[in-house]
Amino acid sequence: MNMWRYGITFALLLSLFIFAQPAIAQSGNQWRIDFFPNLDWAGAPAYTQYANVVDFNWGQGAPGPNLPNQNYSARMSTDAYFYSGVYRFNILADDEVRITINNVTYFDTVARGQAGKGFIVDIPMTQGMSHITVEFRQYGGPGYVHLYWDYVKPDPSA
Repeated sequence: MNMWRYGITFALLLSLFIFAQPAIAQSGNQWRIDFFPNLDWAGAPAYTQYANVVDFNWGQGAPGPNLPNQNYSARMSTDAYFYSGVYRFNILADDEVRITINNVTYFDTVARGQAGKGFIVDIPMTQGMSHITVEFRQYGGPGYVHLYWDYVKPDPSA
């Protein structure tokens, strides 16, 4: 009976570890999110908020005070620590999204007609802090943006 109980406990802990990987990857990050009442990230932000993850679904509503329900943009940024290796970034946004890491654009759906589609991008990272920027545009319909990443494999040159 004790072996059965230990087996169940081990299986539960293992499944928690496996399924918690994306959350662990982002733990400790503080995202600054600047919202603009236009589509071009222009001028001073109308509203700023802070969050631990990029996981938003505003539906048909405005993402914050002083913002329209449609035709707005947001710039989200954080500094995150990575170990050397390949990371799999999972992105889902409606309408458009661009991801830049250390001033290099790795993913961009701006003006490409790919709203509402999910994407997976593998990005090689060096060990240390990296600055991540997510630029998001909302034209019409429901507004949402979700981003998380997983460590896929170590850097082969390490």
